[in-house]
Amino acid sequence: MGAIKDLDLKNIKKAKTGGYQIQFIVNGKSYSDFSMDINKAVKIRDKMRKQLKIVPNGAFKKRNQKGKKSVIPGTREKMAAGITFTKFMSRGSETYYILVNWRDAEGKHKTKSYYCGRDSTYTTKRGQQIYKLALKFRKAYEKAVLNEAVESFDPAEFNVGKSQQQTKKKTKAKTTKAKTAKAKTETNSDIRQKKIRLSRSNRRRSALRKR
Repeated sequence: MGAIKDLDLKNIKKAKTGGYQIQFIVNGKSYSDFSMDINKAVKIRDKMRKQLKIVPNGAFKKRNQKGKKSVIPGTREKMAAGITFTKFMSRGSETYYILVNWRDAEGKHKTKSYYCGRDSTYTTKRGQQIYKLALKFRKAYEKAVLNEAVESFDPAEFNVGKSQQQTKKKTKAKTTKAKTAKAKTETNSDIRQKKIRLSRSNRRRSALRKR
């Protein structure tokens, strides 16, 4: 590991008696540990951060900006932290978007935008559908932050087009399964009908022989 000046020493303090103290305060409770070696102290700090689910500063912060709302238009449903609704003029009409704030592995602020339509085409149902996708994105991002896996988080997985394709695949799979089940049921029904006809035919032959 590099020199001390190159290390992230947040939550680590040099003790007066020597060594390094690691401390976190979560919900008013203090969690601490100690190590004589700075490199080990950093490893302990990182482990404690993960166990205590410490979120990096600003990762879940809600950015309140002018012109943005936290409610889905047409409803009273409030959006989760990090998600906002905005609109702006484009070619003479208002265009609606739902925005999701997040930060990449380097801590740079990013915005994922979801198009909801224009003032003439927007519907409450459309807004709710887009919000569900935006919420799915945000929850996946928050999970990645807590698991220290932001570097592997892929925003493209939550594009509207990709989501629609996945939905179509699931629908197609369900339809195929239903058709297969129906065909199987019809086949079983045909077999039963043949058995019934054969049984009737055998009874008739038996009756004729007795005569």
